[in-house]
This record gives sequence, C-alpha cells and structure tokens, in this order.
Amino acid sequence: MLACACQGQTAGSTLGQGASTTGRAGEYFAAYVLESYGVETHRVDTQYSDLWCRVGEDVRAVEVKTCTKFSTAPEYRKVSPHYRFNVKSRKHGWYCLVALDIERLLFRSVDEVTAAATLQIQASEFTLDNQRMTIERFLES
Repeated sequence: MLACACQGQTAGSTLGQGASTTGRAGEYFAAYVLESYGVETHRVDTQYSDLWCRVGEDVRAVEVKTCTKFSTAPEYRKVSPHYRFNVKSRKHGWYCLVALDIERLLFRSVDEVTAAATLQIQASEFTLDNQRMTIERFLES
C-alpha cells in the first residue's frame, strides 16, 4: 500500500512507487481532468509549476499536490478524515490538490492558501460539485 506522498513519505509498495511516481500520477490526472474541460494543458518540469494551462490568451501556472489516501486521527481526538498537502514553499498561480484514491481534485489560488507548511482539507470537500466549482473559478480568474 502507498503512503501519503504529499507528506514526503516513501511508499511501502513492492512496485517501487514513491513520492515522485505518485506526484506524476496526480499531474497526469489533473491534466486529464482539465483537458476534459477543454483546457490546453502541458505537463512541465519547472521549479514553480507542474502544469501550464492555456486559458483564453493567458497561460496559467499550476502546482499539483497529490495524496494517495486521507489521514485520520485517533478516535479520541474526534477529527474528521482529511487530506494533507505539503505547501511549504510559496508559489505563484494555482494549486491543484489531488485526492488520488477517489480521483477528485480541487483548485486553490496560491493567495488563498495561508498554511505555513501543511494544508489540510476535509475528505468530505472532495466532491464532484466542488471539483467543478473550483475548476470554473480557476478558468474565470
């Protein structure tokens, strides 16, 4: 089973899948979803972005963060299941937060992300409606 690559843990799989493989899978999944919305999308290897997306006449930089499963806390803490994304380096543009286990994603403007190192999002937020709404907001910005 894979560990949550967004926290920099290595995978426990015998297939040799680590954080970079999981991250790349998230990037291709995000590109697939965006292309289904008619967005010309290119996967790139730059320091500050994973995808370049043509929206109208603009090119938007997207940093993809991927988790393979949600986290839970001990039952006594009464914490809802959530996904944790490493956002410690400040970027420009947009984050695409991918919950790979359920094949859902959410977009957040870098300006919206105030977490210093780890962004936690409730698992219940990863719905098709929220996915659609955040993609539309990304396209309209």
